Amino acid sequence: MTIVSEHDIEELRFSLKNRLGEALLLTSQEDMLRYCRDWHGDVTSSAVAVIRPRSTKEVSDTVRACAELGLAIIPQGGNTGLVLGGIPDEPKRQVVLSLERMNAIRIRKENQVYSAEEKRALAMLNSEEKLQREQRLMNEFRKYV
Repeated sequence: MTIVSEHDIEELRFSLKNRLGEALLLTSQEDMLRYCRDWHGDVTSSAVAVIRPRSTKEVSDTVRACAELGLAIIPQGGNTGLVLGGIPDEPKRQVVLSLERMNAIRIRKENQVYSAEEKRALAMLNSEEKLQREQRLMNEFRKYV
């Protein structure tokens, strides 16, 4: 599809909403701004949409839908890069795929392995474990005081 007008972009947004559901999409310029601006605020762009999946299945559905619609995907973790690779450079044919909502942690008890969909989730788990250890130590200390 050759994208030439705002009407074409609205059609793409409508197709994405039908395929992925409205809950995953941001389409207003105001909502998309923080995903389409570099972290220091010097460069601002736009996109057809920002897609925020919560699972690997939703990522897979997103990739499939974008491929079928001819949209390029700009993956975005924390948008902290310094080379502008996380913001769209062709706003009329790109979507931002934000991984910020992917914070599930799976624990396999049989071999003590944690896996996280995104690094922040693992950091949250490590922080909670540290807090629990500190609380246990403080409780032990209080027993002796």
